[in-house]
Amino acid sequence: FFDENGNLRNIINERSSNLIQTPIIQSFCIYKSMPGNNSQPEFTASGAYIFRPQSNESECLEISSFTLFQSDIVSEVHQVYEYKNSYVSQTIRLYENESNVEFEWQVGPIYVDDGNGREIVMKIQSDIASSSQFYTDSNGREMLMRKLDFRPTWP
Repeated sequence: FFDENGNLRNIINERSSNLIQTPIIQSFCIYKSMPGNNSQPEFTASGAYIFRPQSNESECLEISSFTLFQSDIVSEVHQVYEYKNSYVSQTIRLYENESNVEFEWQVGPIYVDDGNGREIVMKIQSDIASSSQFYTDSNGREMLMRKLDFRPTWP
């Protein structure tokens, strides 16, 4: 279910014997990147594998347009978020007779006209009791189990 502005707000599993409903908030937010020259650890710049924002403050984007497409096979919501001359577009897809929801997004170009780099992140908030554990797709190759604030190779 989506609100009047096109934001995802609720997911319902109609196949469950007790109709499971999950409130959810999904958003795209922007952090200003930490500049640096990487000469010392304290000068490490935010980059391809390093998320190092200037602060913990982010600016969340609002949907500028959205469109619903429905057929007998699939339902899709296409969303566009705009920030200055930057864009994020997303398609949320639900196939008939499938038990998962597919999120596909594209980011860019990223606004850097003020000389600051940007980190664009997707945030998902829900009341799912996951014990801080979740799964991500590794670029279509495999599903990886993740745990919040944990990495097995680091103490």
